[in-house]
Amino acid sequence: MKPAVIMLLLTGIGNTLFYIKIALAGYPLHPNHPAAYRDLQQAATWADGWMGLMAIVGGIGVLLGWDWGRLAGIAAAAALIHMGFLDVAFHLQHGMYKSLDPMMLVMIVVDLWAFGAGTMMLVLLWRGR
Repeated sequence: MKPAVIMLLLTGIGNTLFYIKIALAGYPLHPNHPAAYRDLQQAATWADGWMGLMAIVGGIGVLLGWDWGRLAGIAAAAALIHMGFLDVAFHLQHGMYKSLDPMMLVMIVVDLWAFGAGTMMLVLLWRGR
């Protein structure tokens, strides 16, 4: 379970820090990004906040051996994968992969984490029930 705990806590803490940073900065747009990207980020704050909370709660719960920790972790992993699909769909719809600026490179890494770590967390947490 240790890998699942590490991934959950990294996801939850990383996501929380990212959204605090961009919210305090006013959800800045990069030059090549459509104005709708700010709307996506603002709307996703709530869903990503839920996912981040479940990841932190799940990581702590699994670490302490509490049954509900797995449930929270599974909820976080499923939400993470869902968010990855939303990101990729939005980026494709708006042609954002055409210019691989630094922010898009970060988003590609984030989405790869969402699919890879999200799937791995689901498998590990489901197997350990």
